[in-house]
Amino acid sequence: MPPISLRDEEGQRVRSAAGLLISRAAKGDVHAFIQRTTNELSVNQRDNLVTASKEAHERIGLPSRLLSTNWTVDPFGLRRLFDNMLEKIRKGEVDDLIPANPHNTGSKKHYSSIFLRIQRYVFQTESAFGAVGASTAVDWMTGIPYPRLACDRCIRRKRNEQTRSPRMKRPKPRTPLPRFGHRLR
Repeated sequence: MPPISLRDEEGQRVRSAAGLLISRAAKGDVHAFIQRTTNELSVNQRDNLVTASKEAHERIGLPSRLLSTNWTVDPFGLRRLFDNMLEKIRKGEVDDLIPANPHNTGSKKHYSSIFLRIQRYVFQTESAFGAVGASTAVDWMTGIPYPRLACDRCIRRKRNEQTRSPRMKRPKPRTPLPRFGHRLR
């Protein structure tokens, strides 16, 4: 599946639906699931969905448990990540794959590389989320309560907004148009 934009709701729904059907194929109950949930489709269309789901499951070749754990994640992206991890194991680079103790020095950098790998292979994107997510995750794993993390983030954002030059301040967000293109009155 090609990469999609984070704002592409339809593409995300298609991926989730495909993931659901593939996870059902992995569980072995895709036929019953499709029969139960797609009354508006013809028998031929249902059979085509069952066949496509089973073929996709076989082509991906991931363990059923992995596919059924979170069907909203792109199963082809999971395959790319799985292949990357197997390659690292073959090369003997296992230390990169094992999460570090969050109390160790450098654990934020280690988790950042893990999060970036997930982004790169599963979602086919590259952004600063890995570093931001890793910092928050490690702080949480060391025992800082989530409300405190959220409060710290708000304080940091406010401080950054105050120190930013007037030219670099973010423009105020526009009011989004309704989904169906009607103008606001």
